[in-house]
Amino acid sequence: MEKKPAFNYKILSLIGIGGMSKVYLAQDIKNNTNVAIKILDEKLFSDPDYIKRLSREIEISKELSHPNIVKVLSWGKYKNNNYIVYEYIKGVTLNKYIKNKKLSSREIDKIMFGILSGLSYAHSKNVIHRDIKPSNIMVSEEGIKILDFGIAKQVTKSTITRAGLFMGSPHYVSPEQIEGQKIDARSDIYSFGVMMYEVVTGKVPFDLENNWATIRAHLDKPVPRISKKVPDYLSYIIYKCMEKKPSDRFDSVSEIVKVISTKAFTTDIKSLKKIEQKSIAINRRKLFLVLGILVFVIAIWLIPGLSFYYTGKKYYNEGNYISAALNFNRAQFMLIPNAEDHKNLSLEHEFNTLENLLSEKKYSEVEVVIKEVRSNFPEYIELKEIEEKINEYSNYISIIDDIEGLYENGNYLETYNQANDLWNDFEFSSTISQDDLNRLINIKNNAYDACKTIPANDVSFIAYDDPDESDKLIKNIFGEELYIVNFFLTSYAQENSDRLCTFFVFLNNDYNDPVLVLEPDETSIYVDNPNEPAINIDRRKYPNAIVEVAISGESYTINRLNRNFIIKVNSVSIIEYWFESLMVTVSLQ
Repeated sequence: MEKKPAFNYKILSLIGIGGMSKVYLAQDIKNNTNVAIKILDEKLFSDPDYIKRLSREIEISKELSHPNIVKVLSWGKYKNNNYIVYEYIKGVTLNKYIKNKKLSSREIDKIMFGILSGLSYAHSKNVIHRDIKPSNIMVSEEGIKILDFGIAKQVTKSTITRAGLFMGSPHYVSPEQIEGQKIDARSDIYSFGVMMYEVVTGKVPFDLENNWATIRAHLDKPVPRISKKVPDYLSYIIYKCMEKKPSDRFDSVSEIVKVISTKAFTTDIKSLKKIEQKSIAINRRKLFLVLGILVFVIAIWLIPGLSFYYTGKKYYNEGNYISAALNFNRAQFMLIPNAEDHKNLSLEHEFNTLENLLSEKKYSEVEVVIKEVRSNFPEYIELKEIEEKINEYSNYISIIDDIEGLYENGNYLETYNQANDLWNDFEFSSTISQDDLNRLINIKNNAYDACKTIPANDVSFIAYDDPDESDKLIKNIFGEELYIVNFFLTSYAQENSDRLCTFFVFLNNDYNDPVLVLEPDETSIYVDNPNEPAINIDRRKYPNAIVEVAISGESYTINRLNRNFIIKVNSVSIIEYWFESLMVTVSLQ
């Protein structure tokens, strides 16, 4: 595949935030098509393992081209941002698709066929995904797509027998992955079984108090019993996929496809019954324990617990999800069934509200909600990503404040340079709100206007080296013209109609209004009237100009066009009523 530089894409909106990356909807400028761009966290590139994972994802993706696998279109690096470009799939991930939704057997079969088709192709290329889970499955009008081969592994003679580090998601990981044993296609089949258990029951089979307990359950706990309402062939597929030993599972996904297609599974019905019997026995033991506790709970906890529960439902229906979660949390403490699920659902709704506010860049509202959630649910880790985004936004606001401080202190050029650099920063423009962006633009424009008046040079004129009536430019620090300075000498006194021997300085070609008229010492005599100094005549002729006798080393400050001009006679020498030499410098204060 051909690499493309990042500037071939126009970022449209943020569509997802992960632990190691952010995903944006973007437009391919060349092809005028929408794509998904994963911008990778630059801090992770100090981690050699992460670099290997990125390289692996790209290398594996080059070999995979299938209708049920998301395509990698290109990758590269822009400034400090590494990125991967994927085809854009308009749809939702499977975990969102099944949320609060009961699927028919036909819908479930369709989903399974799509996933198994993509896995079958990957396995035929000796690629094991190793992280099959609902959030890595996209459901769209075009069908099913498998996402994220970031921790995938190519099975070769050198890797199939080599124990590796545990990678994957605790709720869906296979026993052999946990123990660092060899893995093959049957590891993905196990994760597929866990995922389908969640699809048909609405929850994962193992969800204990912490990740390590959940992981351990994959090793030594039986699969919880599936409702009798689930078709037998689906229960059979799930139970057999989730066998602890790889040898007891399906050997390939094609065997699963055959069961789905024929609904025939009698050859291994004993395994299904055995698993069900284990689940029944465990559930019976749990039942006796629960019944023993139930009397105590009803007497002391049930009434206030139910009160909290129904108050939580009231707040939930009103859309007050934090208050709902607080009441469900109290009901959970009093052992009210489903209270924890409702609390988590309320927090998830609040999290979705936060994500919507964040996408609209309403950071102040997000901060208020986060503070309220954090004060009541400090253990709610899902807020971490949003808090990082808020911190990133706050850092940018501090930078804008610092730049504004530079402007207020009169450091206009540094203000302009820093504002311009920040304005061109890709991450800044995708994070900041429009109001804050407009604030930065105003600071930048004001600094630019101030810098436009800062001179970058002065001009000098040397008699005889420069032509008569010559003009030179004083420019600003951007190289733009500020003023035109004109300079010329009059004729030899006896040949001049005014009978004067002088030199003039003008601004912007305004010859009718010189800013300075200077006469050398020995020529300040009007020829036709020796008793009247020529300097008096110049004052009558040019009343707005400074008229003086030129003295070598003398400087004159003249205010014109709301600016102070400094005109210095660097050197002057006279011979026989004329200039032997003359050098004048004009600068801006």
